Amino acid sequence: MSGVELYVYYRVAAADEALACAQVQALQQRLGVELPGLQARLLRRGADGSSTGAEPGGLSTWMETYRHADGLGGDRLALIRQAALDVPSVRVGTRHEECFEPVDRALAGGTAAPEH
Repeated sequence: MSGVELYVYYRVAAADEALACAQVQALQQRLGVELPGLQARLLRRGADGSSTGAEPGGLSTWMETYRHADGLGGDRLALIRQAALDVPSVRVGTRHEECFEPVDRALAGGTAAPEH
């Protein structure tokens, strides 16, 4: 699974953002120690599509991203998933995750994708 990246998203109430942020940052720091070379980010979507402000209903959508230069094989993915089961504890609903991998240039006939 070389090159696979993990994207995890969920919702957080505005009143709980500080706690959620602290919990996720602590998780990502711990994972960085356990998985040297792991690159993790925490992102938030706002009402206007930017990264500020809550969406309708006082919730915002958050996303964690994880990648590793050597890829996220089964063992690395399992460790991340297990460590993050209950993080953040204040999220609304469940964690949704998806794995993506780079599109192989060979699939595109060796040419770069057209610009839009």
